[in-house]
Amino acid sequence: MDEKDLTNQQSLDSFQRWFQQMVISASHDDQAVDSAINAPPRGSAQDRLAIYQSSYRRRLATCLTEQYPALNHALGEALFHDFAMDYLTACPSESYTLYDLGDRFPMHLEQERPDAHKPSDEREVWIDFIVELARFERTIFAMFDAHSAPNIATNTEFAGVTPNMFEQWQLHPDLIIFASQFPVADYYHAVKMDKNPGLPPALPSHVALLRRDYQTRINKLTPREYWLLSNWSAFADGAPNPLGGKESEALIRKLVQNGFIVCTALK
Repeated sequence: MDEKDLTNQQSLDSFQRWFQQMVISASHDDQAVDSAINAPPRGSAQDRLAIYQSSYRRRLATCLTEQYPALNHALGEALFHDFAMDYLTACPSESYTLYDLGDRFPMHLEQERPDAHKPSDEREVWIDFIVELARFERTIFAMFDAHSAPNIATNTEFAGVTPNMFEQWQLHPDLIIFASQFPVADYYHAVKMDKNPGLPPALPSHVALLRRDYQTRINKLTPREYWLLSNWSAFADGAPNPLGGKESEALIRKLVQNGFIVCTALK
């Protein structure tokens, strides 16, 4: 490659990076656009750039709809689209993969909620539901493509509560427990089954999400089961253990049978 070809290649690389940034950020530097892009027979150079910007952002908004189908149903397509476009402006894509596109969406909805300045007890309840639903859907979406932990022994033989129990049993490494003020898991399932659910009333909900054998399961938890799973690691680190008796053994045995608590030995 001679010096002229090298200069042309460097100029092309520079232009491509600039053009990519203009499309991603939806910027409008009219002077730079006029000097870098030829105007079409009808319209301006800004109009030509806007075609790429609009197409790119519409495609990303469609991807967000696919990542958040229940949220799209709850908000309605028009309002979801408005939130999605606002999000893409505030948090432009920074990853080579669309998998990461919506990872900041729940945080964005929380930060940009119109009643964010109000005390928590004065905020709109339906917005709380929307934010919780977004967090749940993001958790589910991330688990679908997660790598399952290999060769985890899901031993269902639990001998009972013993002093060294927490040395022998641990939470499944692919387990996520999720608590919410609203039954977001039920709403999510209803949308996936095309049941057209309405916005639910507040109702504390606890679920366990487990990625196992490349499949994601969602199980409801009782408050007691959620409490036990959320504190299991603390007990293993030496926190006072209040467990004991037949009721506790039956509870732990059920969690073991569901695969939420597993033997530390590998197969």
